[in-house]
Amino acid sequence: MDNSARSRKRKDKSPVDEYLGNNNWRLKENANFNRSFSGLLSYIADKEMARYVLKKMPKKAAKAHINGDIHIHNLSRGTIPYCYHPDTRILTSSGFKKISEITFEDEIATYNQEVGIVEYHKPIRIYKKRHDGFLIHFKGQRHSLLVSPDQKLFVYLGKRGCYEFIDADEIYNDLQKIRYKKYGLLRQAKWEGEHPEFITVGEKRIRIELFVKFIAWWLSEGSVKYEEGEHYEIMIYQNLETEKAKEIYRVIEEMGFRPFVVKSSSAICFSSKELAKYLLKIYKPKRVPEEIKRLDPALLREFILTYAKGDGSIRDNSIALYTSSEILRDDLLEVALRSGATVSYSYYEGGEYEGYQCKGIYHIYVGYTSKYSWLKRAEKVPYHGYVYDVEVPNHTILVEYEGKVQWSSNCHGGSLLSLLEKGLFSGAVHSSPAK
Repeated sequence: MDNSARSRKRKDKSPVDEYLGNNNWRLKENANFNRSFSGLLSYIADKEMARYVLKKMPKKAAKAHINGDIHIHNLSRGTIPYCYHPDTRILTSSGFKKISEITFEDEIATYNQEVGIVEYHKPIRIYKKRHDGFLIHFKGQRHSLLVSPDQKLFVYLGKRGCYEFIDADEIYNDLQKIRYKKYGLLRQAKWEGEHPEFITVGEKRIRIELFVKFIAWWLSEGSVKYEEGEHYEIMIYQNLETEKAKEIYRVIEEMGFRPFVVKSSSAICFSSKELAKYLLKIYKPKRVPEEIKRLDPALLREFILTYAKGDGSIRDNSIALYTSSEILRDDLLEVALRSGATVSYSYYEGGEYEGYQCKGIYHIYVGYTSKYSWLKRAEKVPYHGYVYDVEVPNHTILVEYEGKVQWSSNCHGGSLLSLLEKGLFSGAVHSSPAK
């Protein structure tokens, strides 16, 4: 047993005397130590929590730590899993979902570092716990995370050119001293998808490139009418004097239908019983069909660009998509992510405009150039309530908070107590860093 470790096993002194005397190894192991009254209170609280954890953990584990056979770093936080604020959402195979509502049946989007692609996995564990204290808020123009201090962040280290899992409080302390590009949050990834030649709607076979453009135009500017046995009509509204209207007309024609123009409503219309039935399934509320979501990034990028022509804007490398629907907003976020883009969104309140009552609208920002968002500032936020997390095989999850989407980490390996108990009772205590 290491002599320095054995030296820890001594009669306890007053924690106040230890702190003021600066003669305790706990103070010396912290590179960010700075004597203050708040620091004294934190030191006393941490030491009392460490004693509590030792009483609750298996006797073999506690004895091994006290004797110096093993050292448990941050023992005062040993029973606390890493966690997220309950308003955090993560991407699943059925769309974005609040982390507090995740079940073991959900398939969660994870990032496989070894092959560099997105995979979906069911959670191994789900965590919910009471947290009283503070959370750390990392916030920037393109990112936002609100996490417990021991939550590990999945960050890109700019100077070293690699990814690591690093504690939120360690990054927070570092950001008090630096502002340059050291920690980057990954905001995009490679997705695999399908590229069929055709899609079949009823008995109609349609080239996939044309169908992608049509669905994008229709979701952004279209509607459908269908009355069984009587009337079925599909409309896309557009200024008939524009190139956009000509493109819509051409796409419908090349799909094999006969479009016609209704000048009174500025609409391009056509009839198709099979297609009308198909569209009714994704109408009121509108949503992106699963057949589109499963396509490869090249086709999805064409979808994004076409939707922006109908209800959005395109300026240089910046694309914005508009919708008043939360459901369509989330679908557009997912499609854009699958196309290889970075995404975020904001909400603009509705109101009266030139005598008309306007709905609130979501602006979805899509980009293909900036892969990372660099952490520059963080703040501690008081919090009393429940926090949540999951554990998945790749230990990475796609997180949305306050409209910002980024890759982050999850809990690693369960709570410390269960890990120690399992290892000690099996006769093999060991640990390794998360990969």
